[in-house]
Amino acid sequence: MRELKSNKFSFDEDTVLYGKLRPYLNKVALPSFKGICSTEIIPLKPLLSETNKYFIAQIMRWSGFVMFADERSSGANLPRISPKKVEEYPTIKPSLALQNQFAKTIQSIEAQKQQAQASLQKSDTLFNSLLQRAFKGELT
Repeated sequence: MRELKSNKFSFDEDTVLYGKLRPYLNKVALPSFKGICSTEIIPLKPLLSETNKYFIAQIMRWSGFVMFADERSSGANLPRISPKKVEEYPTIKPSLALQNQFAKTIQSIEAQKQQAQASLQKSDTLFNSLLQRAFKGELT
């Protein structure tokens, strides 16, 4: 029996990962580890002296980019966008200092969102606990 071989890409913490299958689903990830991905993922390695990965990821998450990618995808059942088409996206390139400032703001907002989500989850758990106790007649 022959071993099947496939192409794969490696990535690290400085990479932006973009899912090229069904671009309208807007699959953008910022890994915090090294790994290997399939060819269905486009690993984008920013030039760290010129760009910030958080800035690039936010551009790719923007609805304008999603529409751009969706319009340029090919394939009826499983539409995909090519890496070459992704590179053709016309975008802005502010100074690295401005990109870094933007990235810090985004990271702060994301941390606040995670805290809010954790608080909401804790509130739901407490509410459900109280509800259970109320139905059992344990509250007086």
